[in-house]
Amino acid sequence: MINMKYLKELVADIKGKKELKGLDDSFVEKKLLSYLKSAEHNQDKDRALHKLDASKTYKQFAKSREHEFLMKNMRAELRKLYGVFILEDYGKRNEILDSIKYCEGDELCDLELHKKLLSLHKSTKERLEGYEEIFDNIFSIVRDFGHEKEKYIILDLGCGMNPVSSIFYRKRIKKYFASDVSEQDCRFIREYLKKMRIASEVFTIDLTEEKEYGKLKNMKADICLIFKTLDQLERVKRNISEKLLKAVDAEIIVVSFPTVSISGKNIIDVSKRGWFEKLLDRLGWKFEKFNISNELFYVFKRS
Repeated sequence: MINMKYLKELVADIKGKKELKGLDDSFVEKKLLSYLKSAEHNQDKDRALHKLDASKTYKQFAKSREHEFLMKNMRAELRKLYGVFILEDYGKRNEILDSIKYCEGDELCDLELHKKLLSLHKSTKERLEGYEEIFDNIFSIVRDFGHEKEKYIILDLGCGMNPVSSIFYRKRIKKYFASDVSEQDCRFIREYLKKMRIASEVFTIDLTEEKEYGKLKNMKADICLIFKTLDQLERVKRNISEKLLKAVDAEIIVVSFPTVSISGKNIIDVSKRGWFEKLLDRLGWKFEKFNISNELFYVFKRS
């Protein structure tokens, strides 16, 4: 078992990288303990735990190779879920939000400031110029599926900065449920939706933990958005996508995948999404798909 007296220091060190600062201490602690219990790199972990236990001070441990091993591997694990999407000026979001004002009716106030917010997160920045077309396509397919409504309840899982895109279709929103792994990020989205006077509920959830899916029980929605999230979840826990999709209580689910690598240098072969289409076919869920802004979208209804 990890030497608990140094747990706080380890968590603080792991979060020392700018892109990981937004994560909750409790989340990082949970992932650290889970990582140490996993079978991967067992000998290296045993050496790290022995060194930690033998160190008279945390400062002494921090100078060791074992400390370097833990930092490198834990940060890599957390970047898979979170840090890889955070861009340089992410810390400026509250300042930008303070400058945004609410507009009545269909008028789009401070659209450029909204675009600045969306540009702070890698995923939303990549789809920035395609958002209107993306939601036009989604609502068109929803209509074809026979689920058209005047206003929709939206559930956005692993949302990041995506709820800010509601500026493009806010008149169609009845209520917005949003979730992410970071309470700090959830707090920002909560403030944004409140300022835009959109009825909302924002909550933290670790989508890699099935035991947390109970939080979705009372989140009945018309449309659930899961953008660029399943790849990260599958890297952490294989076959968890099916469990998540079954836990969601929504008439329509929209899932997206990137079509280029995070670096932007490599095209991702569409055939790599065959596993997902086979999953939908096996579940008997009818789907349509479209491609916009280096992103492949699946819109499907549960039967």
